[in-house]
Amino acid sequence: MDNSLELNVTVTESRPLNEGTRLALQLAKANPSAVKSIRLITDATVANILNELDFIVVGADAISTDRSFVNKTGTKMLSILAMSASPKPIKLLVLADTSKLTVSSPSEFVCELGPPEELLSSHALDELTRLDIYNPLFEFIDPAENTIFVTEKGSTTSAFRDAFHEIEINWKSFESD
Repeated sequence: MDNSLELNVTVTESRPLNEGTRLALQLAKANPSAVKSIRLITDATVANILNELDFIVVGADAISTDRSFVNKTGTKMLSILAMSASPKPIKLLVLADTSKLTVSSPSEFVCELGPPEELLSSHALDELTRLDIYNPLFEFIDPAENTIFVTEKGSTTSAFRDAFHEIEINWKSFESD
């Protein structure tokens, strides 16, 4: 890595399990030379600081051949915010290894729900029987023109094509590049 590179990193807390908070702490402890500053923000703050961001980095639990992907709930919001940034869209970098590439169709996505207790205590839930808790853990994100996928094979379409070919996936949907 270029030693002159200086990154200002902003990490969202990533509720309800706070994976982002843990990432920010790990990054701060590791103290990489390319990282000038680390800032931890609430998930809801991203829209307020959009003009400060050069790109948004997310992961993926699954990537389909049509470039749609599944990731933790909240990723769709980040994708929409990145596309709507002005004066031009912010790049959405999706980091995942090639084991996440799948032949599954986006229509096969099933929303996994987390326990209601992640949002409210069991005691509160017992008292509020009319309250319906919807706690999706993952969501489907449509492909967007500002999305760049990065794997251990690289970030170009040809690198993706090679990676998908290795697991014998039909490439027709990528041929439009």
